[in-house]
Amino acid sequence: GNGPGAAAGRAGAAGGRVRTLARSRGVVTVFDRSIVVFEPGTEVTIAELLPVNGPTGTSMQLLLRQTSGKTWHVIDHPLPSEGRYVVMTPTATASVHGTAFQVAVKSDGTTEITTTEGVVATSGAGGATVNVSAGQATTIGVAQTPTSPVSAPIPTLAFVFDRTSNAVVVDAAGRAARVKDGTPGRYLPGPAVQTRETRPAAPVPATAPRSPRPPDGRAPRRSSG
Repeated sequence: GNGPGAAAGRAGAAGGRVRTLARSRGVVTVFDRSIVVFEPGTEVTIAELLPVNGPTGTSMQLLLRQTSGKTWHVIDHPLPSEGRYVVMTPTATASVHGTAFQVAVKSDGTTEITTTEGVVATSGAGGATVNVSAGQATTIGVAQTPTSPVSAPIPTLAFVFDRTSNAVVVDAAGRAARVKDGTPGRYLPGPAVQTRETRPAAPVPATAPRSPRPPDGRAPRRSSG
């Protein structure tokens, strides 16, 4: 994005770059439905983006190089063995096969990987690797190996949609988590979507979101999570 608000689009060819300014955010979707959310002050280059045909259909090989800022990644389906999803920073490499996680790069290159779903294999100097499970985080300093994963719980609010399969939850920055025809779309860093007794529920970070409003005008019932 080049100004206040948020920019959205689809991932382009290898060599493309996404950069958000101090008051801008962005969202990029990949052809396999994977989502990358860019927080302010973030710069990422698409080093590799290739479709891969396998026994389970078309997948992808994606390599992102993040030099600054914070990104949130949602790969809501397992990648087959021939696919890969990798994020590289000045100090770390994160590799996944279906998960949700956050990558934060400080000005000196120090990187923090936080996982909210699945497992993220994270390596640092010398190739030493740790597996960061859901609810955990690791830090990788300059020329350092990853720290042992530590607990990184994210306080959440749970919005339960009793009467509709279509609803949107929007936070104060304009970022959203939604359910459309029962299918989740997570553009707000940190959320998960679960089905409870056939009712979709959207736990989101407890950062004072605006009141959600489904298309039928009825406000969903909120419960603590």
